[in-house]
Amino acid sequence: MVAACGESRPGNDASVDAWAVDRDASALDAGEIEPDASAPRFGVTNSVPAAASIFVERGILWQRTMQFVAWHQVEPVAPVTEDANSYTWDEPDAIVAAFQEAGAELQGMLSPFSLWANPLTEDPGTGVDARAYPPLPEYMDDFARFVAAVVERYDHDGAPDDMPGLLRPVRFWQLGNEYYNAAHWGGTPEEYVEMLAVARAAAKQASPEVQIIASEVPGVPAALDTTDPEEIEARAAPMWSTSAGVFMTEQMRAQDEYDIFITHLNGRGRFVAATLWFWQTKLTELGPGRPLWCGDAASGPLLGTNPLGYRDDAVVAREQALLEILASGPTDPEYATTMAWYRAEQAREAVRKPVAAVGAGVRHMYLTSVLDWPGYGLPEWRFHGLIEANGHPRPALRAYALAVELLGSAQDMTALSLSSQVFAYRWTTSGRARYCLWADDPDITDGVEPIVIQQLEVGWPRVRIITPPVAEEDPDRTVEERATVDGVVELELGSTPLFVEEAP
Repeated sequence: MVAACGESRPGNDASVDAWAVDRDASALDAGEIEPDASAPRFGVTNSVPAAASIFVERGILWQRTMQFVAWHQVEPVAPVTEDANSYTWDEPDAIVAAFQEAGAELQGMLSPFSLWANPLTEDPGTGVDARAYPPLPEYMDDFARFVAAVVERYDHDGAPDDMPGLLRPVRFWQLGNEYYNAAHWGGTPEEYVEMLAVARAAAKQASPEVQIIASEVPGVPAALDTTDPEEIEARAAPMWSTSAGVFMTEQMRAQDEYDIFITHLNGRGRFVAATLWFWQTKLTELGPGRPLWCGDAASGPLLGTNPLGYRDDAVVAREQALLEILASGPTDPEYATTMAWYRAEQAREAVRKPVAAVGAGVRHMYLTSVLDWPGYGLPEWRFHGLIEANGHPRPALRAYALAVELLGSAQDMTALSLSSQVFAYRWTTSGRARYCLWADDPDITDGVEPIVIQQLEVGWPRVRIITPPVAEEDPDRTVEERATVDGVVELELGSTPLFVEEAP
């Protein structure tokens, strides 16, 4: 066991945390870019209507789906004459209705896929994963009308063009996903910025309250395998000359053309604060700053990945071996044990990521994914489902729901510097203080559980310690009440986060 030594927290140098919170606050204070304060803070991405109620029942209201709205889907044929656009709303209407009837709030996705507006566009399929191209100049006005029509359809303003039976407005629309990746975007960075400007202007004209979200960017520090600010800057420097880096730079320079910036949280929870610091730093270097959301926060560890070559080869090899066992299925004698380990780590991440994200000043975060992706091309993403195919909630969903409940509408969130081996946060909800703490685990494959004995001064006579579920047999929460000594409680911290609150 290792006693706390009062050093700064791992991967969360005080300057990193303070920078992220300060810059996010200054961006939000700018005025017109303030998102709706009533919007739910937490959600899931890659959701499907059939599963929406499973999450809503557990307090996870905010859901993002890749199924709508693609241009070719609602306007498959070019207008015969100028300003004679005709739209078919059956598919997106059905999706919106299903989610809203389940009680979910939706973030909309806009796709410029159109076979007639740009002949380079290949068969778009669902309009999500195929490469997108900008509309040709002669069709840009048609694209603007498409965006305006979509926003008007779902803005719930009572106009005749509203979707029949619409229960609530869809207030947030993202234009494209991962367009820094040439597999998803076939145009230039400048063409994306132009399209973004057209989309935002059209959307605001249709509904001034609507917020436009720029295409999602990657969680860079995890790939760089460091949380040190100077190392991040040095290791990231070559990225800015790549096609992806050029695209992201142009997107950040064009902050007037969108309201919200969104990033992946691909790496583990220990990289969250550094990731948010990284993007807020770049946003304020290149513009006034924008509110930062977290999308596609991977619920499970991305085993065996080393895209930039910075990770330890031995650790990567152990992760790849574990991934091979998972991929082999139940016929492998080590499958059951390995999958139980994976689900436990997934449940821990489902708490660590939202706590760390809110601690860095983030307003909205999506955990991914609702279901496993067994046929996905990247095997490290195949096992991230929060529910089974039959809808049964996995430990990660139950742990995430507990974190959402206890974070609530967190106010005055503070990252505490207790130890070099401990992540710790304090916040208040409705005037009630809570803490969340866990021990850092740099290598989850070495079989060694980190143990840290931590003194926490709370000032209460008694505390309630709440542990989230990490195994199928665990209850939704385990609660222990304990007396403090002069307002101080001693905690044995491991990689599973603990919530601490005053006992009644």
